[in-house]
Amino acid sequence: MASPTIDTHPVSRRSLARGVAWAAPVIVAASAVPAYEASACTPTLRISGGLIYRWGTIGSSSTTQSLDAGAQTYVDNLPAGVTVTRVSYQWWIANRIGQTSAGPGAFWVGNGTSSRNGENYNAMRYTPGSGTAWRNTVSNTQNLAGTEFPGGVTRDAWDLNFLWTAGTNGSNGTYTNDATGCRDFTTGPSGRFAITYTDVRAPRTCPSPEGRMPNFVKVTATLSNGQELTFTGVSDGGSNCG
Repeated sequence: MASPTIDTHPVSRRSLARGVAWAAPVIVAASAVPAYEASACTPTLRISGGLIYRWGTIGSSSTTQSLDAGAQTYVDNLPAGVTVTRVSYQWWIANRIGQTSAGPGAFWVGNGTSSRNGENYNAMRYTPGSGTAWRNTVSNTQNLAGTEFPGGVTRDAWDLNFLWTAGTNGSNGTYTNDATGCRDFTTGPSGRFAITYTDVRAPRTCPSPEGRMPNFVKVTATLSNGQELTFTGVSDGGSNCG
């Protein structure tokens, strides 16, 4: 699987998309630190998790497919006294249009084929890692929203949102000192939020049982000194399956 594209500049919600799991954490450079906060410790954001789509039985007229997402996050090289207060994830996933469509894209989380159909889409429950500050719900706030993807292409898309907030469940994440005198942070495991789609049409061909689709994620980590670190993971803007 190809590695996500790294974008170290702030990106607006509608100017952000990758459809398979990130096999290894990705390092994202932090934005410039103000002079009064200058330190030998320069925070960097790393992501472990990602979005996975499984196409089921390729070529079948009726199959079961699934999408799941995870969001464990790391911030390395924190200066003394600086903590992580909030981590947010927002995925934009291209809509699959038409109940008999094979894709690309994924059906909305509330589609009639979805295991999440009929839930409160502002607070869909799942099980995060034990003792972590991940909120135990994931939200969907938009569907069929005209969204500009990287490269300037606008697609109808829907979103998924994870949130970690220090103090939730009595957890503030884990901090360890490194050899340079800086501190490293992890949220701990987020768990995986899952959706299953039943009796849907599969692609005629697909080189992998875990396929790509047009989508992107923006991750923002907020520090106690007001600094924000951002990561944008981008799909290739197409699909290997069809």
